[in-house]
Amino acid sequence: MENIIKININKKEDYINKYNNKNLSKDLSNYIINEYKTFNIKNKFHIEITSNYKMEEEEKEKLISMIRANFGTEISEIKEYRNKTNTINTIILIIGIILLILYEVSLNLTILSEFILVFSWILIWESLYNFIFGTFINKIDIKRRKNLTNCKIIFK
Repeated sequence: MENIIKININKKEDYINKYNNKNLSKDLSNYIINEYKTFNIKNKFHIEITSNYKMEEEEKEKLISMIRANFGTEISEIKEYRNKTNTINTIILIIGIILLILYEVSLNLTILSEFILVFSWILIWESLYNFIFGTFINKIDIKRRKNLTNCKIIFK
């Protein structure tokens, strides 16, 4: 059985961003992604749009383009965020390793060296945790949005 994201549009303002009529409304975008999160990411699905007013074919095509462009843009944003956080995590990891080396060199300063040891392990742990789990979460978000950009969109 294929999953369906059902959208009911009462008027044009329901799907158009109130500040830019070339973009999808944030409310509709959030609704679509939240509905999709209830499905298994591996299952097939499609979007079914019902309009309570007469939509011209051109308007339907524009709405489909807006949906695809919206989630395509979100993919780019997630990738950019992931790249920046990976850079920061690399720097934090290097700092943690340098502090560990500093700890080994400064064994004669007991309180300071213990602080350095604990702080360096925290930095290393956090950066590795973010590399492993942060990347995994980003991959799921990207996969969802790719599926949304490529899904079948039908009008009833």
